[in-house]
Amino acid sequence: MDTLVGDKQPSDTVETLTNDASNDEIWEIIDKEDDEDLRNLSAAVYAFILLVIGIPLWWRMTEVQRHSLPYAQISQLGTMDVIISTDIFVYTKNPYVTEQIIEQIYTTFNSTMFSISAHPSTSLIQMILHE
Repeated sequence: MDTLVGDKQPSDTVETLTNDASNDEIWEIIDKEDDEDLRNLSAAVYAFILLVIGIPLWWRMTEVQRHSLPYAQISQLGTMDVIISTDIFVYTKNPYVTEQIIEQIYTTFNSTMFSISAHPSTSLIQMILHE
């Protein structure tokens, strides 16, 4: 290439500036592409974990447990006698009233379903209550 004597070559400096600007633009594009690739990879890993671990775990945790019923034991319940037993201690200041209450308890709950043992409270309990 022939150049004239009076020609300066400012085009080289302009090209260098434009090259620097285009390099920055290229790196920005590469960074954006890397960010997009990273986002796509993150979405793929999330979907993989959800499908491989999450859904089977959810399925297992929410399924209804079906156990066999003991039909023989259930049928025996109709012939069994159910007895509710308890001890009742009665305290009043008047021993006569205490005995009346105990008799009333026995007459009220006199059945084959209840087994109640009513007693007047002991003197130790009376001493504790009086203190």
